[in-house]
Amino acid sequence: MVDWLDDASDADTTFVKALRSTFLTAPASLTFRPCQNIRFDLPTALRFQRECWLNDTAVNSLLHVVLNKLNSQGDYLMVTTYQYELLRKYLTQQDPVSTSLTSPPHHLSLERVHTMQAAAEESRNRGYNKDVKAFGIINVNNNNWAVSCIDFVQQQISLGHSLNRGKVERYLGVWITITTWLKSGNIDLNSWPKQLSRFPVSQQPVSSGSCGVIACNAIEHHLDNTVVSWTPARNADVQTTF
Repeated sequence: MVDWLDDASDADTTFVKALRSTFLTAPASLTFRPCQNIRFDLPTALRFQRECWLNDTAVNSLLHVVLNKLNSQGDYLMVTTYQYELLRKYLTQQDPVSTSLTSPPHHLSLERVHTMQAAAEESRNRGYNKDVKAFGIINVNNNNWAVSCIDFVQQQISLGHSLNRGKVERYLGVWITITTWLKSGNIDLNSWPKQLSRFPVSQQPVSSGSCGVIACNAIEHHLDNTVVSWTPARNADVQTTF
C-alpha cells in the first residue's frame, strides 16, 4: 500500500498525502483486546516483529498471557510495569503528579500486603508447601525490563535481568521501593536479607531486543519448570508468534 501511494503521488500529491495520513495514523489510535486483560494498539502489535524493541504495553501483554495460564486462581500477586511505577511514585512523592496519589494502586494496597504476610505465616507455622509470592516486571531503564520477586514465606527479595550477568547491586532503587512498600504494610524486615538476591533469568547479547520477553518467560519458568527457558533466538520466534 505504501509503495502504491509513492507511485500515485505523482498524479495527485494532495490526495495521496491525506490518504497516507489516514492509513498511517488513524489505525494507530485503535485498540483491540485479543483475550482477557490484554489490550494494545497497532504500534504495540508491530513491536512483536522479529527482534523489535518492545514497550511497556507489549511486555504487560506478555505478562497477562502468563497470568491467564498459571495464575487463574489468583495465587500469586502479579505487578505490571505501570502498577510498579505508580507504586514508586506514591512512595517517593517526588513530583507534582505523584503527590496527587493518596494511596497505592488498589492492586498493591496495604491490605494486600497484610493478606500475603498472613498467608506466609500460616504456611510456615503449619508446614504448608505453599508459595506466597509477588512477581513484577520493572522497567529499570528505557526499553529495559527486569523481573522482581518477593517471597513472603522465605522472606527474600530477588531481581533478575537478562543483561546484567547476575549483578543486581545496581538496582538500589528497586530495593528501596519494594522494602518501603513492605514496611508501609507493617512487615518487620529485620529477619529479611539486607540486599537483593539474584532471580534466575536467561542472559542475552547486548544487541538483542528480547529482555521483556525473557523477563516474562523467567516468571513462567519459575512457576512451571516444564516451561523451557528461552534463548534469545527462541524469544524472537515467540515475539513473532504472539
